[in-house]
Amino acid sequence: MNKNTKLNKGIFFVIEGIDGAGKSTQIKMLADWLTASGYDVVVTREPTDESVYGRTIRAGMYGERSTPEEELDLFILDRKEHIRNLIAPALKQKKIVICDRYYFSNIAYQGAAGLDTGDIRRLNEAFSVIPDAVFYLRISVDEGLHRIQNIRNSELTSFEKADFLHKVKEIFDAMADEYFHRIDASVGAKEVSEQVVEIVKEMLYR
Repeated sequence: MNKNTKLNKGIFFVIEGIDGAGKSTQIKMLADWLTASGYDVVVTREPTDESVYGRTIRAGMYGERSTPEEELDLFILDRKEHIRNLIAPALKQKKIVICDRYYFSNIAYQGAAGLDTGDIRRLNEAFSVIPDAVFYLRISVDEGLHRIQNIRNSELTSFEKADFLHKVKEIFDAMADEYFHRIDASVGAKEVSEQVVEIVKEMLYR
């Protein structure tokens, strides 16, 4: 493929899933494939590292958590800056943006913490860019925790307790947006990547 493949418009992909689902691996594999195919790709994540709100969220993951309401407020403030400063400009420049987590994680995680999932969605969709595709990497909680503890070899954050993750997964599993693609992430990384790339190809080449 041409090394300067042009798009008629920017495309926005989001990778979602519970912790341990393999999002980072799949984002790299998808970005590498797109770049090799000649596309201009921007990889980003939420919460961000750039805003004070994102850094506050990340600092709280391993310490004393804020209330779900405070967490949601921080995520929304971080997301508004993220869209204004990075996502919207990149899409305007007809780039492909791949985001590790987006407001669907807010729906799942803050929803699991007791907030109304419909309210979380409405608050976010009032200002957010709607993705062209969300790839939900579906995996069991047991497997996710196994990967975190034995492969990632890092301590669990306040968002990574088993009972809590079961609630998170239930909310993710119930999402049924037309752009929401469920991917079996229990198989090997290569097989997961092939599933994602096939969907992306259909979108790019139709």
